[in-house]
Amino acid sequence: MAGNMVTGNAVLARAELLLFAGLSALGTAKPVTIFLSACFFDMSMPFDIAFTVGVLVLLWVWVLSVPPYVKRVRSLRHTKATGLALPGLILLTDRGFTRWALRHEYEHIRQMRRYSPLGMLLLLGWHYGRGYLFSVARHRRWPDFWQLWSENPLEKQANAAANENKPLPFMFGNLPEE
Repeated sequence: MAGNMVTGNAVLARAELLLFAGLSALGTAKPVTIFLSACFFDMSMPFDIAFTVGVLVLLWVWVLSVPPYVKRVRSLRHTKATGLALPGLILLTDRGFTRWALRHEYEHIRQMRRYSPLGMLLLLGWHYGRGYLFSVARHRRWPDFWQLWSENPLEKQANAAANENKPLPFMFGNLPEE
């Protein structure tokens, strides 16, 4: 019974084959194939790029203009981290609900404002990607993520800012006590 079943992909492939065979008989297969590929691939790429750039610009405007919201959470699953900074949002765990952690995570928000969310992504991708490649090439093993994290220049900068003990700007949400 299973051998006689036809999947959706097989039906689609047969329909494309029949369409191509029918158009080939008419001598018009190549222009139609070029037209279809232009409609479905080439024409959508500028829209995809424009949409992505638009989302990134809106995200950066959000980070630049809206003060972050601080949220206390029980834990950040599968991680030792005590806080997490996202565009417009700072998550602090019960274990890390301190002013030091808030200053540290706020420095990451300031870095997002300085470098843009895309710039942060590229910097982190460069740091971790390079670290993984060098570790595998030199030591023939996968590196420890937390070792790479401690060497991250953005983390070093955030730790230094947290140690300065400067007053924090206005933020929404649940803030730790002094």
